[in-house]
Amino acid sequence: MAQTCAASFGYLDREEGGEPKIGFIGAVSKVLVTELPPVGATIRTVVTPLHQLGNIYLVKGESFMDGRILLGCELKIVVSE
Repeated sequence: MAQTCAASFGYLDREEGGEPKIGFIGAVSKVLVTELPPVGATIRTVVTPLHQLGNIYLVKGESFMDGRILLGCELKIVVSE
């Protein structure tokens, strides 16, 4: 999920003509693991921004396999200015 966040922030920075910034995980909360995938499974991860305060972002992350949720959590991401 953190890699998906980093890729998303980097993509958005590039779209705005800027350089990707460095980000740090500030906190992980509300973790729910419902299932573990088998080796070689294809996993789809979705991150949804919930809130932003300056350079701190709260995002919800969910990982899915075959339409079933495997993992969900909230991440606080601090992005360098």
